[in-house]
Order: sequence, then structure tokens, then C-alpha cells
Amino acid sequence: GLSDSVNIPLLGLASSDLCSDVTMLWTTVCTILVSADVPPLLFDPLGLYVLTGVVPRIIFNRASCWLTALISLQRCLCVTLPFRVKDVFTPRRTLSLTLGTIALTFSIHMTIYISRYFSLSFEPKLNLTHYVITVAEEALELSAFRLIFLFMFLPLVNFFTIIVCSALLVYSLTLSTVWRKSNATSRKTQTHSSTAANDGESRTADMMTDARSQTQNKNVTKETRLTRMITAMTVVAVVCNTPSNVLLVASSLAPGFTEVGEYSALFRTIYSFAVLLETVNATATFFVYFSMSSRFKVEFWGLVSRS
Repeated sequence: GLSDSVNIPLLGLASSDLCSDVTMLWTTVCTILVSADVPPLLFDPLGLYVLTGVVPRIIFNRASCWLTALISLQRCLCVTLPFRVKDVFTPRRTLSLTLGTIALTFSIHMTIYISRYFSLSFEPKLNLTHYVITVAEEALELSAFRLIFLFMFLPLVNFFTIIVCSALLVYSLTLSTVWRKSNATSRKTQTHSSTAANDGESRTADMMTDARSQTQNKNVTKETRLTRMITAMTVVAVVCNTPSNVLLVASSLAPGFTEVGEYSALFRTIYSFAVLLETVNATATFFVYFSMSSRFKVEFWGLVSRS
């Protein structure tokens, strides 16, 4: 339950991924309005598509990426600082970090909405006056800096944070598992040597050693399963978000590599592929939970059977 600090950001990640999938469905509906030959509307379909579909999907995707970084950082500290992490990541603090991450992501991207407003515009070709999205003049002066900060700097920081934490997590867990196994073996050997003179005491010591070994192996197995699940989530996140980050770097280095530039066809192709992989990332979280968490599987089938 939520009394375990590990489950709190996982719940936040699942909720953010669900909202990302829902906004992706709405984006698909808006795409039909933009591309299809529909009758003239009282609003600009392209503005509706961007502000109610594209931007919310990006916000939820960014929130999922930062929550993934928080989960990998939390698990990395669990392995590297096992005796202090419970004092650092208490359930209350973890809940505050999770909600703060989501709120900060939303507040940063809210500048997109603040700098835009609806205004009436006359279209001579359609002989129609309808509402279009207008960008404030003050926002145009800051648009370059905001775009670089929001859509290049922050995603790249998040991307490398996930990679570094995942690498440290796997390395630290490997060392910890090897140390515990060797420590359990050495304890068992010392017990055999010190109790060889008395058979009864030797059998009792063997039973106690076996019990301790089973407990240690059970704890190692539990940590290993949780770490494998989090590692699988981070690997999927890294793979699925690589094209979008490559697209950001390429568009900043090549001026013509934009949606309306010289290489617009290549840009749109890679962008469509990147959006597809981001949607796969939001959907894959459920399957990672279901395949690697026995408790989640039991609870899921319990909810399905009740419904």
C-alpha cells in the first residue's frame, strides 16, 4: 500500500502515464479535425489540437520522465545507503516529492498557456470570423529562451539522470548481492569449524545458520525483483525517449531541421516515430508491473474478478 514509500511514486507514474494515453487519444481525434475536410468551425482546429492535445501530452510525458528519475534515484539510494534511506524517504516526504514533481512540471509548462489567448480573426478564404490562438508580444521575446529551457535543457537533464541512476543501481546491487552471498557462506563455514567437537550443538548451529541464510536469501530475492522491475522501467523509458531527445539536439544544431524548415519531411517522420515511442512508454508501464510484480498481479485479478 501507500505506507511503503516505494509505491507512492509508482502510483504517481501510473497515473501520469494513464493521463498521457488519454491525451494521446484526444490528440488523435483533434488530428482528424485538422486534416479532414470538415465544415467551417467557430474555432481554429489547429489551436485546439495544440493547446488541448499536444501540450497536455507533453506535460504528462515530462511528468512521467521526472517521476521515473525520482524512482530510480530512490532505489539507487536504497542500495547504496540502506541504513539511512528510510529516514530520508519517509512516506510523507516521498508523497511530497511526488506531488511536488508533478506540480513543478505543470507550473513550468503553464507559461505556454499564459502567453496565449483566444482572439477573433477573419478568414477571407472561408468568409468566416472565428476564434484563433494568438501569442502575446511579450512572450515572443522570451520564446527562444523558454523553448531551449523547457524542450531541450530539462529533458536532457532528466534523460542523463535516469541513465546515471540506473547504472549506479545495477552496479551497487551486483556488489551487494555478491557480498551477502559470500558473507553467508563464510558464516556457515565458521559455524561448522567452531562446533565440530559437539554433534548436538553442531546440528543446532546448522539449523540456525540455515534459517539465517534463508532469510537473507529471501530479502535478496525481494530486492532483486524490485530492482529488476525498476531497471526494466528505466530501460524502457530511456529507449522510448531517446528519439525525442535526439530530435531536440538535432533541431538545435541544424537550423533547417524543423517542422517548416528545409528538412521538414525528415523532421516530421522522426517526430511521429518519437511520439509513437513515448506512447509505448506510457503503455508499457502497466505490462512491466503485471509481469514483474506478483502482488500487483494478484490485486489486479482481484479487482477484475470483483467487477
